[in-house]
Amino acid sequence: MKKKAILGFMTGAAIVAATTGSYAAWDSLTLKQTGSTTINGLKPITLTATSDTPITPTMENRDLNANPVIITDIPVTVTNASSTSKDLTLTTKPSATIDGKDVNDLPTVEIFDDKDAKVDLSTTPITNGNYTIKVTTTLTDADKTNVTDGVVSVTVDAALEEKK
Repeated sequence: MKKKAILGFMTGAAIVAATTGSYAAWDSLTLKQTGSTTINGLKPITLTATSDTPITPTMENRDLNANPVIITDIPVTVTNASSTSKDLTLTTKPSATIDGKDVNDLPTVEIFDDKDAKVDLSTTPITNGNYTIKVTTTLTDADKTNVTDGVVSVTVDAALEEKK
């Protein structure tokens, strides 16, 4: 190889080295950044029994010639309802049996807040707090044929749903 060619290669290598070095030092081409915040919407919304105390149906004072009325209070707690921007409602599906046989009329359900005020679910959304699901079961004349031991069982399936 001639001196001129070697000098040309050396000059080219020097230019590449100088350009690459100044490019890396001059420009900023990468970035790593982390952001952190607490997002309340990540917390799960829960509906739980307020206590482990067994639920006991009780009979209201029974007058003569009046059908028995069974009242069952079920305490529940709603947490993290503010995690959603949607209004929530509480849906219930009650059922009752007497001595293992279905009661003829479906029980009725009312919801009360922690101040014992009735909650109108058609206008009031469910929020964080303690509630009582009050199930009222009125036995009919047809139910008296099912009574052997008088064991009353009340069940409520409850769910939080988006208010429509």
